[in-house]
Amino acid sequence: MGPSRSSSSPAEAMGLISTALGKPAVAVTPGIFYVFRSETAQEAFAASRIRRRAPVRARLAAGEEFERHRRLLSPIVDFLDVRGRLPSEVEVPMAGELVQQLGSFARARRIVVQALGADYVEQAEVARTEDLLVYLALTRFQRRPRFSVLPIDFQQDVRSLFRSYERACVLADEVLLSVGQREPLEKAFRTSIVGKLTPSALYVHVSALQQLPPLLRIYQGCARLRRLRRRRKHCPSSRQSGGLIPVVPEV
Repeated sequence: MGPSRSSSSPAEAMGLISTALGKPAVAVTPGIFYVFRSETAQEAFAASRIRRRAPVRARLAAGEEFERHRRLLSPIVDFLDVRGRLPSEVEVPMAGELVQQLGSFARARRIVVQALGADYVEQAEVARTEDLLVYLALTRFQRRPRFSVLPIDFQQDVRSLFRSYERACVLADEVLLSVGQREPLEKAFRTSIVGKLTPSALYVHVSALQQLPPLLRIYQGCARLRRLRRRRKHCPSSRQSGGLIPVVPEV
């Protein structure tokens, strides 16, 4: 089927697709929508879109003990790089062998932290925590998914970093409310490490959006949802916040 010519707005097109297929459509780029077979797959895709790159890690300061057990300890390092936190014992396939060699899984984690540096581990955990808060804050504008339908790795991250899904949602809502408050929003504009700040706006390249402070990532997400859904009452306007986040298209 060839492309159709239509003057429908993105919100109208998304509604038509959702109605026709009986499942919610997700806008990806102008004119492109995804529809997922399962709610879990949809949430996994949504969460992946707001994930930041892992912090830049300095050269691994591997000591004698780490080098002696590198084969067994490397999966812990890889897990931290990908998931933004240290794994529990049940999340490492070779945990049994690790405990046998080192006496306890806690000792294995300590060796990894010494090799990577406590600062890197903390930065990775903060980045992952912020990603989860941004994702959960933006789900507030739709039907926030039940914990049971979230991807398993997402559930594990929430339990590890927040202890409970309920607490994670409460914290996300608190950050979301800050988007409508002028002072914290303007502070986020001033302290952003990416973008060019002018008297009227913060200009950020699309590739750097996820490096913005969590508050501005939520703010930008609100603006995107508002454009797609045309429901201004849900998101604070740029006039209220005193700034915009124009995205410079990739060239």
